[in-house]
Amino acid sequence: MMKKLFISTILLMAFSVAAEIKLGDWHVIGPFKDEEFGNIDRTLAYRFGPELDYFKSLGILLEEPDQRENLALLAKASSPDGIPAQGHNPSGANDGNPDSYWDDQDHGKQYVLQLDWKKPVSFSNVRLSGYAHHNFAPKTFSLVADGNVVAEVQHAAYSQNQLVVTFKLVKARRLELRVNKYYGGSPAVREIEVFKTLPAEAAAVFIPQIDLSGSYEMKPFPGYLDLERKWEVRKDYADGFYNLLPRGPAPSRMEAVYLYRTIESDSDQTIPMYFRMQDFFKVWVNGAEAFKHNQLAGWSRYQKPMKQDVRLKKGTNHLLIKNVSRWAEHGFSFAVEGMHDVTDPFYVDVHETDKLTAEQYAGAFKFKAEPIPMYSPAEYELEKSLGSFNASPAAAEYDRKLDALKKKTAKMKNADRKRQKLEAFLDEEVKALPPILFIAKPLHDQNAIAPYMTQGSLPSAICKLDPSKPGSEPKVIYSDPDMRIYDMSLSFDGKTIFFSAKKENKPYAWNIYEIGNAGQGLKQITSGDTADISPVELPSGRLAFISTRKSTFVECQSKYAGLLFTMNRDGSDVRLISANIDSDHSPRVTNDGQIMFTRWDYGVEKNVFARHGLWTVNPDGTNLQLVYGNTIEDPGGLWWASSIPDRPEILAVFGPHHNHHAGMIGLVWNGKGPEAPRGVGYRWITREAPVYGDKTYADGYRTPWPLNEKQFLVSYGGEKHRPEWVSPDPKNWKVKRPYNKYTPLKLLYLDAYGNERVIYEAPDNLSVYNGMPVVPRKNPAVIADKIPPFNWSFADPEKMNRTDAGADLMGTMMVQDVYQGISKHVKRGDAKYIAVMEQIQKSRILSGGEAWGHSPLIGRGTVHARRLIGLVPVEEDGSAFFKVPALRSVSLNVLNDEGKTLMRMGSDIHVMPGENLSCIGCHEQRELGYGVAPPALGQRTALKKPAVVPEKQGWGTQGIIDYSTVIQPVWDKHCVECHSGSVPKGGVNMTADKTRFFNQSYDHLIDRDIVDHLSVFSLDHDEGTPNTVGAMVSRIDEFMDKKHCGSEISWDDKFRVYCWIDANVPYYGTYDSLLVDGKARGLGMRDSWETKNKAQQWAEGDLQEMFDRRCADCHERDALNMSWLIPARMKVYSDIWGDKALTSHGMGKKWKLVQKLGPEFRINLSNPSHSLLLQAPLAKDAGGAGMCKNEDGSPVFADKDDPDYQKSLKAIEVGQDRLEEYPRIDMMGKEAFMNPLPACSPSNNPGGPGGCDEDVEGL
Repeated sequence: MMKKLFISTILLMAFSVAAEIKLGDWHVIGPFKDEEFGNIDRTLAYRFGPELDYFKSLGILLEEPDQRENLALLAKASSPDGIPAQGHNPSGANDGNPDSYWDDQDHGKQYVLQLDWKKPVSFSNVRLSGYAHHNFAPKTFSLVADGNVVAEVQHAAYSQNQLVVTFKLVKARRLELRVNKYYGGSPAVREIEVFKTLPAEAAAVFIPQIDLSGSYEMKPFPGYLDLERKWEVRKDYADGFYNLLPRGPAPSRMEAVYLYRTIESDSDQTIPMYFRMQDFFKVWVNGAEAFKHNQLAGWSRYQKPMKQDVRLKKGTNHLLIKNVSRWAEHGFSFAVEGMHDVTDPFYVDVHETDKLTAEQYAGAFKFKAEPIPMYSPAEYELEKSLGSFNASPAAAEYDRKLDALKKKTAKMKNADRKRQKLEAFLDEEVKALPPILFIAKPLHDQNAIAPYMTQGSLPSAICKLDPSKPGSEPKVIYSDPDMRIYDMSLSFDGKTIFFSAKKENKPYAWNIYEIGNAGQGLKQITSGDTADISPVELPSGRLAFISTRKSTFVECQSKYAGLLFTMNRDGSDVRLISANIDSDHSPRVTNDGQIMFTRWDYGVEKNVFARHGLWTVNPDGTNLQLVYGNTIEDPGGLWWASSIPDRPEILAVFGPHHNHHAGMIGLVWNGKGPEAPRGVGYRWITREAPVYGDKTYADGYRTPWPLNEKQFLVSYGGEKHRPEWVSPDPKNWKVKRPYNKYTPLKLLYLDAYGNERVIYEAPDNLSVYNGMPVVPRKNPAVIADKIPPFNWSFADPEKMNRTDAGADLMGTMMVQDVYQGISKHVKRGDAKYIAVMEQIQKSRILSGGEAWGHSPLIGRGTVHARRLIGLVPVEEDGSAFFKVPALRSVSLNVLNDEGKTLMRMGSDIHVMPGENLSCIGCHEQRELGYGVAPPALGQRTALKKPAVVPEKQGWGTQGIIDYSTVIQPVWDKHCVECHSGSVPKGGVNMTADKTRFFNQSYDHLIDRDIVDHLSVFSLDHDEGTPNTVGAMVSRIDEFMDKKHCGSEISWDDKFRVYCWIDANVPYYGTYDSLLVDGKARGLGMRDSWETKNKAQQWAEGDLQEMFDRRCADCHERDALNMSWLIPARMKVYSDIWGDKALTSHGMGKKWKLVQKLGPEFRINLSNPSHSLLLQAPLAKDAGGAGMCKNEDGSPVFADKDDPDYQKSLKAIEVGQDRLEEYPRIDMMGKEAFMNPLPACSPSNNPGGPGGCDEDVEGL
């Protein structure tokens, strides 16, 4: 028997709190926009002006000046005392992170921690943070400013591990902390903070500000309709558990939420407490800052609980917590040691029965669904709702037997007898199961993105087990020593097995087969070199399956995207029914005959760490609809989903985004809408972790199969860690082989309450996948085809879009009323057009490493090439009726009369040839439950006319938004006369001169926040809010009006710019590259600093040496990189780099040189002498900008004869020569752009579908 024990991630001591304390209810207020821990979004600051002071939201609540600048963060720390460091460098004391610190070896005479500023600063307060209980901290020391002693401290008395030293205001460039004596073993300083005005700490200031009946007004901010915040009591927040916090409208970046409670203590005492939040938080106790945490969670979005000793006084204590999340869903957990059992619990599986006492076993057995905090609200709304549906006979009988069992065991005092009774009950349930099919094979990777279809293991076999005969061996239905089996399904009549397999000598050629359930009649259905997997029978007798034959690539992997197809049972009449931009997974047939599948849907400018939601589509490809989960952050993926027979709920694995198709088992129901929260739209059955994040735990569930709504078959197990793989004998599936340090998958019986029983464990460390009963199932009614047949064959997306190929395959869309769902934010009459947008499917392989998060590089925002199919007028009643190219990844933007986007669609859709698709408006039925009638709208004006053909723009690119071809001509016409040359006006170069990846105008507009864009690596998953992003909040209008330009800019030219911004600033309109040799492409396949296998010597050599020696000290500053990959504070060398530039995860290990040299517009590869890196330090009278000066005020370069100027110029000229020798595709002009290079498809790819050969032209 395998059960689960509830344990904690921290080992709490088994004793009571030393003295009595009583915790008050939690109160919460927020969210507010915040900048204390991060960087201001300067786009919004420019748009709404300097009055945007609610970024300083702490002042709204406390009226304390803790937002006053900590000057130590601006200083360079050193320790010139000659004493060896204790492994902790001086920079650890002024990085804003109390988890890092400065320390020197003990037994020194005097220790010195020194701060140096580039310019004199004024200060009068220093705050030191030491270790708890004075174990390590300065004891006797002096503070010296520019050689003058400003304070001396003897026997320092720390409070809450902090000491504040106040003195007369001084102005200095250097501050020294000279330590003569220390507490503990060394003079460690966790943090030194320097202030001109000290943060207020007195309780008398603090307490009156926590007015739980008060409200706080926010100044206007896009998307926030409710500009008033009030304290709200949260009795549902449970100590010891993870609780979700409120969020603002998307994009919800850098939001602060405050938590407050009282703590009654019967004495003065110090209590260990635990705190956990995703990103940043600060804690005050009785008005004094107790501690703060300013490190970000990694891509798993998980932080370990932080233990902190908190000093309480006798009587009422005030606890205030400020939590700031960089993006997406966030929450907190709190526990008092000795008082609460857990802080952020998870379960550990105990596989041997002797590790469970009888009492533990009986306590873990469940007779009904029991909600607990973190997993659901106090009551399961979902369970209450599902109770209104008729139970299946089998489920009703199971519940009846459980009730009887509960009564029989309730009064049993002998724990061993009770355990035996419970185990015997589950044993009988297992014995009553019908025969079960499963696949036996060694455990293998099953990555949640693309490589899942190129994996498998040997030996593999399809087996049948009879549970009614415990201990009997399964029968082998099919095995072949040279065939890897991936997955399988069973026909509705239970007689035929459909499975995917591949031969060893064909690494990518997964084909589909069928065989009788007794092993008779093996037939191969598909053939070829593409991957065909996951076959499932449709009610009509056709098969649905996943295939790579479309030959498009997933976004961030060098593998083909598997998309949904159908075919006849003999493999003929293959039809593509998906235009997904990424990949589709594990199709199943719903009770009403549709195909349900997991769709990797990055959507349109949404976060890239979830959105593996559930979708349905008719067997002919029509009526593509979201079922559930596009805005659900955790779990990040819903895998192996199956409709429960004759019931509305869905059984699925709750798993990660990047890792295995494994996780926890749960139920999903969209009766309260496709985005209903936990406990309402979905609930856990198994509870390994309350926040799954983007990780795979030691063990997980896979391939569930519902017997009914209460009883399921599942596989369970998984890797404990990645082993050194030991290959078994591929010729014999039962051969003995070494233990590979993983837990094989077992076949389990699982009920809806979490009770489990092992059905079968395969021998020799084989794993059991895809367990399913060999019984007939109800065949749903056939959904008749709604569209005429059409011929499909592979076509390169690049060629299709540039030549308008496939334009004869069209469908129509009817939008009933664009104001539905956005009328709170958009006035009727404001919507004038719908822009029909396309995300062009990725047709070229990832190569050369990623730049700005993807390859081939498209731009700093979107990772997909974008196309404006055309504009459609919106009628006065909000309706629109128009034609759409079929089988394209399409989304809609609602525009105002200027052509700016009021609202973007967050997901892409497709129409089939001849399909008529209709929707209500924006966010259709998000507030209404499914089955609830939408508002009665009456006859729509647009339907009184023929469907409109979207109006194309006269760009000459078929609507493809290629920056060099479509946008740069606007700047050439209106801007470059002033904004060009060696010293462009305003310091902004608007020319087409080339930079590392893009050009001067593009990099200036992005890095200077003149246009708003979204980094998809640090966004949330929520529905968007009108008027909050893109052209509507960009300050580009300031530079495109007549006052600035001296002449009018036409509507058409402005619209080009607005459309580009609202497409999330693509630069390249193609995935093509002119460089053939993959190793020559460099990062993103576009890198002009690294071409033809010649590394970045010219930049890493003379140029960087000069910058380090003569520039770095003045330009260095501390900044916060909030990217998903390397969230951390870091040193950068530019004052203009804001939040978004640092979060595009372009500042990783591969980008150290960019981090050092700053924004790439500093280096001009077309005109090296115009490079800002040379012009800024060059004296004005020598033709430079004269921006950079030495300490004495003299220019860094007095003239162009300066050796460093000449050496740097020659280095950049090397880069120019290489760019001219190996040009980029954006240098070839419109004619070359409109003639795509050959595609990399299975038919012409000698490297196989797993990756294109490096010599195939066009890559």
